[in-house]
Amino acid sequence: MTLPRTYVDVTVDTTGAITCSPDPVPVRQADSVLAFRLRTPGFAFRDDNAIVVSNPGADFPQPSRTVRPTRATLLDLDRENGAYTYSVFVVEQQSGRVIKGDPTIDNQPE
Repeated sequence: MTLPRTYVDVTVDTTGAITCSPDPVPVRQADSVLAFRLRTPGFAFRDDNAIVVSNPGADFPQPSRTVRPTRATLLDLDRENGAYTYSVFVVEQQSGRVIKGDPTIDNQPE
């Protein structure tokens, strides 16, 4: 069984600011996989906890998974209506510096 996917493009600008698109991430289907794609060369997602939901409640029962350096996934059960702040952590490969961004997920179960 394939779970519905919502894609999120992650970029890092020259000042080190992270942007996620879309922001907020709209999630409308239960048991959705949020698929994060890092689009800026020279950066990678952290190996562990690349995506961390601040107050996950029951909608985010598992930690994120870094599938490869530029891909990470997060399961969203989408049972509760509401906005969830999350953090994205990427590593600048040349320096090892960790950069954090704080966008939002907007759960709207049907």
